[in-house]
Amino acid sequence: MSYVLHMHQLINEPWAGDVYSKPSLLLPGVAGRDNLGPLYDYLNTAIRSVDNNTLIFYEPVTWSVFLSSHRGGTGFTDVPGGPRSVLML
Repeated sequence: MSYVLHMHQLINEPWAGDVYSKPSLLLPGVAGRDNLGPLYDYLNTAIRSVDNNTLIFYEPVTWSVFLSSHRGGTGFTDVPGGPRSVLML
């Protein structure tokens, strides 16, 4: 018997954004709250308009999971996309 996991992973190890214009993006959670969360919500809406079943995997910036204990430092108040989404830490 074989199993297949069908999923969308939107960004692997995402970068925080323009840290030169906004250095606070390097702080735990800021990039997730200001950049990644809104982007992931937008992409989730677009994907769900054509595919309501496949899991969507999200990642925070890589250093956020090491530098803060609040929500893993992701800056997300919830997993973007809701119940068929997976937050990868």
